[in-house]
Amino acid sequence: MAYKYIDPAMLEKRKRRSTKASGIVSVMIAALCLAVGIFFLAALKSVGGLIAMLFFTLLFTGAAVYFFNQIRIEENRTRALDDPGSKAYRKRQQINAKKRAEYLRKAEHHGSLKSILCRRAALIWGGATVLVWLLSAVFLLAGLFFIIFLAFDIAFPLAFAASLFGKHYRSVLSEYAEYGLDKREAEADFAESRAYLISTDLIAVSRRFLTVSAIPVVLPVDEIVWAYSAYDSIHKYSSGMYSHTERSYCVIAALSDGRQFKIQCPEALCEAILADLADAGTMVTLGYSDELNALYDASPDAFRAAVKDQLHAVHDPVGPEVFNRGGGWNPEP
Repeated sequence: MAYKYIDPAMLEKRKRRSTKASGIVSVMIAALCLAVGIFFLAALKSVGGLIAMLFFTLLFTGAAVYFFNQIRIEENRTRALDDPGSKAYRKRQQINAKKRAEYLRKAEHHGSLKSILCRRAALIWGGATVLVWLLSAVFLLAGLFFIIFLAFDIAFPLAFAASLFGKHYRSVLSEYAEYGLDKREAEADFAESRAYLISTDLIAVSRRFLTVSAIPVVLPVDEIVWAYSAYDSIHKYSSGMYSHTERSYCVIAALSDGRQFKIQCPEALCEAILADLADAGTMVTLGYSDELNALYDASPDAFRAAVKDQLHAVHDPVGPEVFNRGGGWNPEP
């Protein structure tokens, strides 16, 4: 799995330039609305026109104020979400606890690997295909055409066909086969696992394997020596202009052979996956610290023997994560 190195400073510079441009454009539109309102009043004697334009002037002025302060507002919101003493943090933890409880409730009562990756996925993609086709038909009858719907009209049926004919299922089975398990043995191992369903994908932990269908990969649990939760800060843009920043959470699983896997999952699920890995009976170190990272980078195969304690490991998600060309995921300073 390869990741392109991205300079956080460049991303931040682009974001600030975009929000400033959005603010300037909003000021210009507000000024134009005000000018049109004055024209309505002076030339057309229309008080109603002036009031309508004043409304839009205030609207775009408010938008300009927001854009000029957007980064500061988002930074304050992020600090509140990460501050254990804040109301936002407590609310976030309560929501995550409820979601985690629901994941755990369903984790041990799941169908077969084939039923999830074939039948369940086909049902989801089939339903999505029908919905997209219906929406496309409605818009076309109304004389509207959106290129995004054309892309969905093609991509969704392909995904439906891939799941229906077991493409992802066969990919996961081939990963099991790398460790000598045939189809029957793979299904037996999965039957004993705790499986977490995420849309059409799954993450499962048994006594022997960590299975991630989205990659796809099957990892021997006894070869995982270090694991921790982390997140990426994803800058979202709309029509080339910065919109907002989202967090994408994941679990980093580091193996004794030096391989590291970034397993994308909802925030509420990170803690459950780490707990499952710890309960699998292997000596896996949980949590992140610079000391642990240095030990792993120095010698992955000797990591397990070198760790004498948790070395001040952080168990909350760390980040934002930036892929490091030196070979690991290191939190941005």
